[in-house]
Amino acid sequence: RDEEAEHVRTLQENIEKFQFIIPHMQFIIAFMERIGDQQVISKELIGVCCSLVGDIATVFGENSLEILDTELIQKLLVRGSACESTKARDYAASAINEINVLRNNVIVEEEGLEDDY
Repeated sequence: RDEEAEHVRTLQENIEKFQFIIPHMQFIIAFMERIGDQQVISKELIGVCCSLVGDIATVFGENSLEILDTELIQKLLVRGSACESTKARDYAASAINEINVLRNNVIVEEEGLEDDY
């Protein structure tokens, strides 16, 4: 877990370095969705895609929900969760957790805004 926490810290500290990815994000997501929609896919590729989903969620936060909270990305994460590879399962669980945290943050913020009116 220390290794995972260090990875998250590194991503968050270097967010400015990731800004160049934003114009290409739709293509990255489309590529991952296409991979996740394939019938036959290696456990390594599932794991890498799940890891990337988690990294995107970590780096771009709530701004990434619109592109990550899709049926095909969720399907990919479910496949990762059921994968025989421990790494793929861990990456999928981490990505799912990060997306759930972001969803909850949005809900809390929206409820807070409603209370102001």
